[in-house]
Amino acid sequence: MKNSLETTAGRLLTALEDLVSREAVLLRAGLYPDAIVIQLRATPLVTRLCELASEPGAATAGIRRRVTAILGLRGQGLASLLHRRLSLTAERQRLREARQRLQQVALYGRSPGRKPANRINAAV
Repeated sequence: MKNSLETTAGRLLTALEDLVSREAVLLRAGLYPDAIVIQLRATPLVTRLCELASEPGAATAGIRRRVTAILGLRGQGLASLLHRRLSLTAERQRLREARQRLQQVALYGRSPGRKPANRINAAV
């Protein structure tokens, strides 16, 4: 039973390692919808591994080491995603501030009594 358990867990871990590696590549490339597809494909593998882990004698050193490596790779991918999110948030703030400055400058360029054009908003 233990050998069968380790063999099944080993195959599942190999497949999961492959999916996590693909996910990391997709996240670095900014292909977020494709990364989500990979995550959805990984869900049944994780579910089955959790089921196997609850069986007696399931926790071997080799399996733990591989799971730790997978978690580390996932952590790197998620850290990369967080960094990308923070940089996009900063860029959005920079654009918001530039738009406000442009609107302030546009107020000085119009004739008295004339309504401001909405073209400024479309340009930013």
